[in-house]
Amino acid sequence: MEISNIYICATLHHVMIAMIKQVHSSNHSDIVLCTDIPDAKTLVPRLMDSGLFENVYYFDKYKCADVLSKNYIKNLFFLHSKHIKAIESVWKIDLNRYQNIYIFNDAVELGKYLFDKRIRYHLIEDGINGFQVVDKYVPWFDKVVTHPSLLRRFLWIFRYGYRFWGQSKWCIDIEVNEKKDLKIPDRKIIVKPKTELYASLSEKEKRLIYHTFVREAIPDITSGIKTLLLLTQPLAEDKLVESMQIQEQVYRDIVDQYGEDYHLVIKPHPRDQMDYAEIFPDAIIMDKRIPMEIINFNDAVNFDKAITIESSSIQSLQCVREKVKLGIEILDDYQKNL
Repeated sequence: MEISNIYICATLHHVMIAMIKQVHSSNHSDIVLCTDIPDAKTLVPRLMDSGLFENVYYFDKYKCADVLSKNYIKNLFFLHSKHIKAIESVWKIDLNRYQNIYIFNDAVELGKYLFDKRIRYHLIEDGINGFQVVDKYVPWFDKVVTHPSLLRRFLWIFRYGYRFWGQSKWCIDIEVNEKKDLKIPDRKIIVKPKTELYASLSEKEKRLIYHTFVREAIPDITSGIKTLLLLTQPLAEDKLVESMQIQEQVYRDIVDQYGEDYHLVIKPHPRDQMDYAEIFPDAIIMDKRIPMEIINFNDAVNFDKAITIESSSIQSLQCVREKVKLGIEILDDYQKNL
């Protein structure tokens, strides 16, 4: 059997989008789950049971890190060859045999590997409208993409270092939700709105994808009460604030300001390690191991208001009457007051 496509996923959202795309594909495909996905190994049998993929692979980037850390100086001067050896020491898949390689973040280890091996790939936007805000999360983004230094340009001529966000010559095209306000150069762009992608699913297909992620019934949280859905982010881990204590204060302040007269429901980001059940004992805490967008496939769940700092998930939620996106700028005051 010829397997044409492979999807390389580093988040639960990536997995969900790969499943939706595969539902409508006549090609046989494989999928790779990276260790960036919390409890990724538990998803392997579920994805096999879905029948959408021929093979489900697991990639442990931390084993590669162990290999690379053994000789820092040698790695510095033989970057690409050492990285290839590190990846291939723990991962034995020949990516050259696939007609199409789809990756959602080419800055992850396997994205760098594609660059190392000069393998062509398709990039799918990480999240929804991720390329509209990527500069806010990556401090050195402007120096690499918009205004690279002469030294960096010189090194790129000799293929030293990496180029991310579709700027590698090995990237065939970049699929985005919408074209406006992109922070990356306007080339190689293909527009495929997520709303159209979701609308293409039948009820049977929605159930298949939904139950791959959701194995336990979601509590009845909308029976006659006003609900506020808080979508969190791993602010401390992503270096947007300097500590978990500050992250806790950020969310306490948001709930104090916007949560009055609402019953609080919290959907933690999959990488968020904060114990929200302890901080907000009266709140309903949803399972962080599911992509929030999957709730659209459950007609019984609705919210009066949803609020987030910058989570892209809020944009695609159809089960919310009012959406509030505060913007990452609100974190500036917390840094100033340290």
